[in-house]
Amino acid sequence: MRKLLFLMAIIAGVVLQAQPLQVVITQDKKDHRYQISEPVKFHVSVVDKTGKAVPGQVVEYRFTGDGGVDDAGKITSADKPVDLTATINVSGFLRLNAKLAGSKKSVDSGAAFEPEKIVSSTPYPADFDAFWANELKLLRERSKNMKITITPAPTPERWAAKWNSFDVRLEDGVINATGTLIIPKNAKPKSLPIVMCFFGASKIGGYATYIYKNYDCISFIMNLHDTKNIVTKPEIAKLRKRADIRNYQYRSPDSAADYGTGIIFRRVLRCKDYLKSLPEWDGKNVIVRSSSMGGAQSIVAAYNDPDVKLCVAGAPAMCNHFGVLNNQFSGWPRLFSHPVLVKNVDLRSKAEKVMPYFDIVNFARGVKCPVIMSVGFIDYVCAPTSVYAAYNALGSTNKVIHEVPMGNHGTNFDKSPGRVPGVFGYGGNEVNRLIRKMLAENIKSGSQGK
Repeated sequence: MRKLLFLMAIIAGVVLQAQPLQVVITQDKKDHRYQISEPVKFHVSVVDKTGKAVPGQVVEYRFTGDGGVDDAGKITSADKPVDLTATINVSGFLRLNAKLAGSKKSVDSGAAFEPEKIVSSTPYPADFDAFWANELKLLRERSKNMKITITPAPTPERWAAKWNSFDVRLEDGVINATGTLIIPKNAKPKSLPIVMCFFGASKIGGYATYIYKNYDCISFIMNLHDTKNIVTKPEIAKLRKRADIRNYQYRSPDSAADYGTGIIFRRVLRCKDYLKSLPEWDGKNVIVRSSSMGGAQSIVAAYNDPDVKLCVAGAPAMCNHFGVLNNQFSGWPRLFSHPVLVKNVDLRSKAEKVMPYFDIVNFARGVKCPVIMSVGFIDYVCAPTSVYAAYNALGSTNKVIHEVPMGNHGTNFDKSPGRVPGVFGYGGNEVNRLIRKMLAENIKSGSQGK
């Protein structure tokens, strides 16, 4: 009998291990929003694939949060959820990461504490506007002798009857810029608004097919780097190793002239000026839209430009660089967490003087047009604290931020009916509505064809 019971226990253990178990975390509040210092109860369970609770499983957890919260521990699952209680005493965000002991797969839950009160830790230089006004002046001075190369680019067959596509390269002797330009066939002078789109941090090249079905106007997709717009996979692998591309987000942070991402910001201004020189542009309407590093570029493009009528920036990167120096979450690339800057005190000191000029929070202050932003509460790439730091600093009074409580950098893990999209799923309908309105106004005013 004992042998039989022992054998049954072994079989039960094997069956249990064969079943995929997962950690599930819930909160009392569906919106995951709390007052500062209000305790949050995170309900932690381990369930099998049928959703049935599995007791006796060791769960490792870690709390991290603004204000310096960093606490780890272990619990054992039970028939009912086990509660973990935590809070923060500042405006910001708290994250709980949990996983089965020995597992590499983890889950997260995030809570917001009066995020509308978040203030960036990055200082605002008194000469910020003067610095970028001078950079734009230098760009325009060099544009007088700029070499512009425009060659036909492939248009997907299903769109070939409607669009002309061009590979654009701008060379001014200091900063080269490239991208794909798409214009409706038979477009009349001064008839069309511009939509500028940008890529995320890891993109190589400047070509995308999704743009054709979305925008009935002048469209431009900017290449992050000085490369061909259409690149093959083998070429991409080689280009990633190139000195000006590899780890560009950390390159020369002590130099305002040479900082890698600063070159990209200047590229944004260069391309926008070029697009405004096109005869088909209506002379008054620009829309900028993208997410992550692309969202950062959208805010740079909207900064101090009255022609930009809408800025869509999903979970923008490059926000609140100084957060990590002040017990506050920073966004990608978390510059001051980089080992080189942590160890090299002299380099960090110099970078602290330069980086305020390249913090999206400070660009946001000069954005006056309507803005659509989005934020994920469990986004480890563009931390929600950093996104809210930029949102709260916006100079626009016409702004909205879409919160995704169970959203990371792209995905919404909420599977309930009526769930909202992930953080990159906002702004499209508003962009299309605005484009239709702009085109109608152009026709009404008689600007088309003049």
